[in-house]
Amino acid sequence: MLELPDNWEAYSIGYVLTELLRQARAIGHYTGAARAMTQSSLEFMLSGPRWTNRPNRTTLIPHSRGWRINKWLFYVLPSVEDDVLDELAELPKFRCNVDLIVPPWATRLARHVVEAVLPRYHVDVYSISSYIDLRVLWTRIDMDMPRSDALSNLFQRYSLFVRSMPVIAIKGF
Repeated sequence: MLELPDNWEAYSIGYVLTELLRQARAIGHYTGAARAMTQSSLEFMLSGPRWTNRPNRTTLIPHSRGWRINKWLFYVLPSVEDDVLDELAELPKFRCNVDLIVPPWATRLARHVVEAVLPRYHVDVYSISSYIDLRVLWTRIDMDMPRSDALSNLFQRYSLFVRSMPVIAIKGF
């Protein structure tokens, strides 16, 4: 079970997420935790008024590499190991804009790899902690929600996605 840092509500969302994901990595479950946290942040984003007030409701669609909203692909790269990086070469086949969401400790390396493997294909590379921090920030501003409430909402959503994997559940959620 993952443990939030003491006084977690006082820290940035990015810091709290990085700490949780370090714990998940240490027990061999980074990929499951990262995917569940990303999905939780996207679902949280879609619950905001910017998305719910549209005439045609936008939904998060499962994709073989992550999730899709319209022509946008959100792909969580589990690591920067050679076998995983081979998957990057396939991204142009999907004909989508791509947000590549990478471990916070490997962002710079992932950017260099993407530039080398896909020199003519634009891919936005983000640290998962920064990516989710921004999703939560803009959504909570739209919803006029305090940061601690937004984080609690994110963690409750995450808990629903990982209920079958208690090893990466967040203690207290």
